[in-house]
Amino acid sequence: MILRIFLFSIFMTLLFPFSNTILGTMVRYGMSKSARSLIVELQQKSLPEAMSRYLTDHDLSIFFYVTLFDDQMQIIYDGRKTTTSFPIDSQEEFTIAQAFKTGKAYQAGGPSQSWVYVAKRFYFEDAPYVIMTSLTTSQVASWISTFRTVLLIVFASFIFLYSIILWWGGSRLLRPLLDISRAIRPYAMSKTEILSPIPIQRGMVQECKHLAVTINSLLEKVKDSTRLFMEERNEKEAILESLVEGVITVDAAGVVRFVNHTAAHMLGAPRRQMIGKSFMPGETHPRIDLFKSCHAISRLAAEQGNVVTDSISIGDAQKVYLDLIAVPKPLRSGTIIILQDRSSQQKVFEMGKDFIANASHELRTPITIIKGFAETLQDLPSISSSMLSEITEKIVRNCHRMDTLVKNLLTLSDIEYLPDSRFQSCDIVPLADNCRHLLLTLSPNIRLDIEKSHDQIMVDADPDLLELALMNLLENGVKYSTAPAHLTIYLKEQAEEILIAIQDRGIGIPQADLPHVFERFYTVNKAHSRRLGGAGLGLSIVKTIIEKHDGTVSVASVLGQGTTFTFLIPQHRRAAVTN
Repeated sequence: MILRIFLFSIFMTLLFPFSNTILGTMVRYGMSKSARSLIVELQQKSLPEAMSRYLTDHDLSIFFYVTLFDDQMQIIYDGRKTTTSFPIDSQEEFTIAQAFKTGKAYQAGGPSQSWVYVAKRFYFEDAPYVIMTSLTTSQVASWISTFRTVLLIVFASFIFLYSIILWWGGSRLLRPLLDISRAIRPYAMSKTEILSPIPIQRGMVQECKHLAVTINSLLEKVKDSTRLFMEERNEKEAILESLVEGVITVDAAGVVRFVNHTAAHMLGAPRRQMIGKSFMPGETHPRIDLFKSCHAISRLAAEQGNVVTDSISIGDAQKVYLDLIAVPKPLRSGTIIILQDRSSQQKVFEMGKDFIANASHELRTPITIIKGFAETLQDLPSISSSMLSEITEKIVRNCHRMDTLVKNLLTLSDIEYLPDSRFQSCDIVPLADNCRHLLLTLSPNIRLDIEKSHDQIMVDADPDLLELALMNLLENGVKYSTAPAHLTIYLKEQAEEILIAIQDRGIGIPQADLPHVFERFYTVNKAHSRRLGGAGLGLSIVKTIIEKHDGTVSVASVLGQGTTFTFLIPQHRRAAVTN
């Protein structure tokens, strides 16, 4: 409405300057037409007096002032004056002369006020006459003012009626279209979750109603398709997030479109800083080498259209070994980068190598000793009984050491494949008391105390393996303590967990060795361990047993004061609960 009023105002502003010209032209045309009509009537008269009399009789019916001149430029009739002796002024004389000469003339002027003249020549009885119609300019100005007022009223009425019609038409046509536009605007803004149907109102134009019904049907299909798409996308993202491999998707422009948590962790960058941005970070990134390797195989896979693989190791103190796989997406729309962490396989491989090397070394030592003493017996058939007894005792001790080593290796192998059927609910209080009696049988001079929070403490466990773990720790405590050894077993039930701790007052373990005491074949003092028959597998067996019980084991020690081994075991196994 404001725009229409503004345009109307401009139109009227431009129209008013031309209103004088327009109305002047209209007045001149009217005066000329009136003069032509009078000429037709006057030419039918017989005498000039008859023409004057006709004009006098019809003075009231003639709209303009009329003046009639003969060929001597004398006034025969003048409608402006009551007498015919009115002198002719210069403007009128010029107009009349021009009319006699050319046949018609138009001029403005007068003796006392401004006039508008239109003069036309005609012939009566072969004599030229001029009839002049005139009008004062004040009358013309009044007509122009009236004309402007009427024009303003007409155009204002037109704008008013036009606005009412347009408003009425808009309420029936534009409003439904606005409702349709408002309903589909969320789809254009990719906000399909807030799509709402178009309301179909009474009085709506039939074509708009059909359009609304069609669009509502399309909106329902869009919502269904969007819902299915979101479900599929969420399902695929959930699958990708559940993978232990890192997955990254990069478009053809090198912008990251998706990255799962595993890949973000491997790359050392938050997901929010990667998605929607260029794959390559700044040169100061701590894992820039991994980014460069991924970028290189991604670009190569996109260029060749084939799967490209690579391997890389990152980290210094604790190396991480990764396999990189770049798979090109269809239509050269980007690549998918897969990061596989094979550190555990590498660790198993290294552990296997270390295990074979350590087992070979541990077995080679007693075999070498046995072989040496056997060759001594073979080379010296006559040997004293004391020397024979000493050699035989060393052969037996090394054979016992080999037997213990083989048993421990078999025990480790057996624990690695421990079935759930061996777990049962058992009371660890009598189990610890049984370990106490066994240890006292082997070493009667020791002191072993048991401190328990309850008389009965139940736990889901393999009692044989749990007893083996306790005995290993107790025997170690006796071995590495000065006689008589003093040990304490702590049993405590707390927050659905069982705490078992074995404390000795022995020689202790250096702080630098504490992180490695549970590694296979690791010994703090190799000479001391071999003298006592140890091969560095006891604590490794203990840790494996506790981990198979879904527990954790820790150690604390102070040199010269003793060592405490503590492990926590859940009171109920998850497998037992699900069953």
